[in-house]
Amino acid sequence: YYQRKTTALIRSGGNKYPDWGGSPWSRFWARMIDIFLYVAAIEVIVSLFIKLPDFSSATASPQASLFLGGLILTPPALVLDAVLMATTGTTLGKKLFSITVHTEDHKRLSFFQALERNFRVWVYGMTLSAPFWNIFALYQNYRKVASNIRTSWDASGNFQVQQGQLTLLRKVIAYTIGFSLLALDKLIFILAR
Repeated sequence: YYQRKTTALIRSGGNKYPDWGGSPWSRFWARMIDIFLYVAAIEVIVSLFIKLPDFSSATASPQASLFLGGLILTPPALVLDAVLMATTGTTLGKKLFSITVHTEDHKRLSFFQALERNFRVWVYGMTLSAPFWNIFALYQNYRKVASNIRTSWDASGNFQVQQGQLTLLRKVIAYTIGFSLLALDKLIFILAR
């Protein structure tokens, strides 16, 4: 393990995460920023045309209500992410953290490649956001990325994930946005009770 990490570090010219995807925390926060923004945008757009269902009366708890809402709103968010990846080659979260995802021959992912990757991340990396289980999946995949091992969704499509150098200012901006969105999400949860 340590020899592989040391060899990879030397080969990469000092980049701690050279081969399969950058820092696990950068990847996590990039994904969370994107999902939060997509879900919020979809909620606003959909609410202009139809009244969103209130799951609180059909469920025993606010947490279950949020989980059901997430199950309904996440798939359209993943489609939106795939559209952005196919057309621009990046997303806001990935751009903030200087993360790129491309094919083995360094080409932009097609819509269907990006969509398949997104659903694999959601199912295998986030266990459909199922409470409790997603903690185990997130930790397992954190260990893989930190150990320079490809995640299953990147290996299945032979995708390359790389992260450029982040300046201190860029890190501060990216993490501030990430934590601000998390705080906003928690505030919405509290106000929805």
